[in-house]
Amino acid sequence: MLSVDEVNFDAEVIDATGPVLLVFMADWCPACQAYKPQLELFTERHGDKVKVCIVDADVSVAIKQYYGVMDIPSTFLFLNGEEKRELQSGGWDYEYIVEFVEHVLEIKL
Repeated sequence: MLSVDEVNFDAEVIDATGPVLLVFMADWCPACQAYKPQLELFTERHGDKVKVCIVDADVSVAIKQYYGVMDIPSTFLFLNGEEKRELQSGGWDYEYIVEFVEHVLEIKL
């Protein structure tokens, strides 16, 4: 998983080739901490196909506001720099993340 902020956001997400799972989180958020191991497992198994980027919602406020993030964790899926879909706020398990990515991108991981 890669941390992104205002400095590297465009290079890592908008200018990326291929799929990017973008997750807004915060260290103080219990739901985010519960979600993190699921994202780590997803990254371990599928990081070669889908880049996983984490935004600290408390630090990168401009990015959070741009995407209208009101609750965390919030997950967005991009393909070639274009936002494809937002996963409703909340922490999801590994299987649900895989299903979400496969459904939206019409691929098999």
